[in-house]
Amino acid sequence: MLARRKSHKNWSVPEIDKQRREIDRSGKRTWTGKSTLHHMISKVVLDAILEDLNLALQSRNTDLKEAARKFSSKITEVARAAGLPRSIDRAKQLWNIPFNLVAGPGLVSNNPGEGFDASYRSVVDKDQVRRFVETDVSRHLRAVERYYREDGARPRAAAA
Repeated sequence: MLARRKSHKNWSVPEIDKQRREIDRSGKRTWTGKSTLHHMISKVVLDAILEDLNLALQSRNTDLKEAARKFSSKITEVARAAGLPRSIDRAKQLWNIPFNLVAGPGLVSNNPGEGFDASYRSVVDKDQVRRFVETDVSRHLRAVERYYREDGARPRAAAA
């Protein structure tokens, strides 16, 4: 996903938040009230990913350790492209990956909590009926989270 996105122009939390405020001012939103930024993959899951990443970086398994090092490097690359300060810790880098953030309603009646918070866009089909479909980025992030939550996807056993 990262390799396909050549332009990092809008990859900053301030830019995403600016877009969120513009949506609020324009009134072009599908919810009432003010918006806020939502994490599609929750902070709780991102923290668990970070915990496993740290374990993998300490692993005796050289393949696992190298994969973790490459992943860690990509996190830093995305954080820098997003304009996050160099001093920011890895947890905040993960929490602020711009393509995981999306503007949404400030009050969520069905808050997913630790679950996945998908992003949708409005489309009009051939019969002029408006419906919502999950965005491509959201589908990719959902697959990452689903894979991560499945048994065997987490490196805990191999990290020792």
